[in-house]
Amino acid sequence: MAKKILFMTASQRLTKMFWNEVCEKKAAEYGFEVDIPAADGDLTNPDWPKMAVGYDVIVTTWGSPVCTEAFLTGAPTVKVVGHCAGSAAAVVDETTYNTDVKITTSNPVMAEA
Repeated sequence: MAKKILFMTASQRLTKMFWNEVCEKKAAEYGFEVDIPAADGDLTNPDWPKMAVGYDVIVTTWGSPVCTEAFLTGAPTVKVVGHCAGSAAAVVDETTYNTDVKITTSNPVMAEA
């Protein structure tokens, strides 16, 4: 069974900014299926907690919902939250660190730029 990534943004513009063909190839190389609900247009009021069920990884951007401990309890297969921006403070809170979910950001890459 393939591992699954949910690109959790409601903005088609941000999807195009942060997810490209290179990302798609890398994900496939590592055996991930990627779902991007906003790829075809902006989402209005997405129910992210329900949408996140069954995913191994959540990729966030600016404006993504906060992945609290309660949010992640409802999506028990999520093991990683990867934030496509600097600080993860906008997309996780202190309760997230009470879970086994790993949090990562693109801070180091952005700092080099």
